[in-house]
Amino acid sequence: MSRIDGIDISKWQGDIEWGKIPSQVKFIIAKASQYNWADSKFHKNWSEIKENGFIRGAYHLIHLNEDIQEQVNFYLDLVPFEQGDLPPFLDVETSKIDAAESPERAHAGILEWLQTVEQRIGGKPLLYISPRGVRHLEGHTEGLNEYGLWDVHYIDPYEDAADREPNLPETFTEWVFWQYTSSGPGEEWGMESNGLDLDYFDGSLEQLILLANSIQWEGDMLLTPPEALEAAQYNESRGYTLRQTHRIFDLVKVTNPWDSVHVANKIAEWQQAQGLTPDGKIGNKTVEKMTEFL
Repeated sequence: MSRIDGIDISKWQGDIEWGKIPSQVKFIIAKASQYNWADSKFHKNWSEIKENGFIRGAYHLIHLNEDIQEQVNFYLDLVPFEQGDLPPFLDVETSKIDAAESPERAHAGILEWLQTVEQRIGGKPLLYISPRGVRHLEGHTEGLNEYGLWDVHYIDPYEDAADREPNLPETFTEWVFWQYTSSGPGEEWGMESNGLDLDYFDGSLEQLILLANSIQWEGDMLLTPPEALEAAQYNESRGYTLRQTHRIFDLVKVTNPWDSVHVANKIAEWQQAQGLTPDGKIGNKTVEKMTEFL
């Protein structure tokens, strides 16, 4: 079981002493926005996360009764994404689902944000939602499991989470990120707050880096260029099978990019159709063949 440690932060953590964050923490996800206002610490946090050598991500807390397109525009205009940043995250709190006019309206708003961002950036955002939140959608879950899950399931004591698996929301079969406590050692880790949200990424550091390079943020922000294939091929010494960029996913007809078995099977099917060895891995010959199509 390979997991990578991370944290998520907002203005409530105050001014952070970055040097106190332990070395096992590799990624930090910062609150960027809520409805149409920015987190007061976002720009400071955003720049300092990168300056201190962490992989960074940014989330938007959605208000489901308000204009969704306005919230998408505000978030994407606010966050100065660069190559190497994680895809966008949508934070769906159960209280916001309950405040919506109906579960149907809540579901429609969530899906509209996710699909609009996906269209704008050429890659899939991730969805932060708890099993309780999904239950409050009362069965209106169509399309949500097409997006990577940032699961919310707290473990007490949180130290036990290292040997546990989270409860998953209905319709989801796996998680990408997992927030397993809000009671982390805030002050000990350099926060002004007593508590701190602690998270895991489900995979290796190499896979986390690949995810953080899965979207082309420069130029027209559309699709990952073929050159990215070279950096993302199967590496025998590291021993991982890729979850590749969304452009490759489209080529090999992947429908669930977070299911590594499904991805490998689709790559193998495509390889077989092209007369290549169907091993489900993107090696040099597969890269060479794929560049003819991309």
